[in-house]
Amino acid sequence: MELQFDPLELAGLPGDLAAALAYWQQLSGAKDKIPSWSDFELQNIPPRVLVTTHVTDVVEKWEDYRIRFWGSGFVDIHNQEATHQWVSEIDPPELGAAVVENIAAVVDAGEPRAYTILLQTPGRPQKFQVVLRLPLSDDGQTVNHVVTVSEFPQGRYWSQDAFKDLG
Repeated sequence: MELQFDPLELAGLPGDLAAALAYWQQLSGAKDKIPSWSDFELQNIPPRVLVTTHVTDVVEKWEDYRIRFWGSGFVDIHNQEATHQWVSEIDPPELGAAVVENIAAVVDAGEPRAYTILLQTPGRPQKFQVVLRLPLSDDGQTVNHVVTVSEFPQGRYWSQDAFKDLG
């Protein structure tokens, strides 16, 4: 399996992801501070993409992230419940490792980032996923959590086929 993360301009996000970004921006206010987890309400994410949302906790001095919330759509796609696991434990291992690296970039930047993920598996066409990663902070500066909102332009069950026989 090969993964490629291509950066996207935040201004060009599709509807539900744009709505999630607008909600984050509303919380950040004019001071451009990073919103806190206590202010962020998952129910304000559009319902269609809430099922393909996950929240990770940044654990100080660890190079991995603990999954606080793993949407039911990801359970279907990955055939795995990952709440309370480490991101590196997501199957297949190549995906977990790539997501750890991608979340680290958001933690370091302290600002939202969006990507198109291209997934190529042997004998299968590319699968597409668009992700928006939103940093959250308990003190307004240090990233303590990352909310990842995902959209599957071809439908999440189309992407599910890529993971059925892996692992």
